[in-house]
Amino acid sequence: MSESSSEDKGKILVRVRRRTQPRQIEIRDIEEPKAANPEATIDWIFRCLGGNEQDELAKEVFREIVKTGEKGVRSTEIQEKVQEKKGVTQGAVVYHLNTFRRSGLIVKEGRYYYLKRPTLERTLEEMEYEMLRHFQRMKRLARMMEKF
Repeated sequence: MSESSSEDKGKILVRVRRRTQPRQIEIRDIEEPKAANPEATIDWIFRCLGGNEQDELAKEVFREIVKTGEKGVRSTEIQEKVQEKKGVTQGAVVYHLNTFRRSGLIVKEGRYYYLKRPTLERTLEEMEYEMLRHFQRMKRLARMMEKF
């Protein structure tokens, strides 16, 4: 995504970005976890958003992004934390971060990666809003098409 403009609105910096490539989001209907703990919930949301349950590295990267929240995290920090559990390269971590960026789940500013919004809940709300806006546009075009 390339930045097209910024507006200062009080204390919040709003960045308007123009997409250079389409987003792809997969939503899966998966039974909620039986254990009500943060790790199980994060893993469940990861799977609902199309994450591969067998891809441990992608799950770890997603967990780290969610846990850091507004602070953000660098790819090297994620690699260091994951390296303790498994031998992975920074390139592999960046690959998964870029996948999450393309889906609209996270953003990158400088060397830091953040959830799209300050919390996971707000990030999911933003994604829901964008999805609904796209469906409204498709429905409007479908109505126009029916008139022909």
